[in-house]
Amino acid sequence: MDFKNYSVSDFESAWLNYNREIAGSADWLASEWVIGAALEWSLRRPNELWQAILGLSRQELTIKEVGMLGVGPLEDLLNEGFEEFADMVFHEAKQNDLLADALNCIYVPEQFEEDFEQCLALLNSNES
Repeated sequence: MDFKNYSVSDFESAWLNYNREIAGSADWLASEWVIGAALEWSLRRPNELWQAILGLSRQELTIKEVGMLGVGPLEDLLNEGFEEFADMVFHEAKQNDLLADALNCIYVPEQFEEDFEQCLALLNSNES
């Protein structure tokens, strides 16, 4: 599927619908593209994915949605662009509790695991 015709706001709306609608419903199915888009955008449009993540992290999300933001688009972004985005993400998470919570839900590849765990430990120690 070609995701280039979708905007950041399209992504945000679809992601919210996908996570809030009943699985299998017409609205859920219409929003299902967002799952593939997160992965593709992490490779081809990472800055736009980051903007969508920021937009979503400023919404009122449930605990489940925060976890889904972490294991979904945020994990995709960091798995594909850790070196480029880690500093930005952790800097933003210092002021954004929802983003900080989402970071606690993700798994990064082994090659970045030590750096990620150090950044996460520092972030979590600053929250205390």
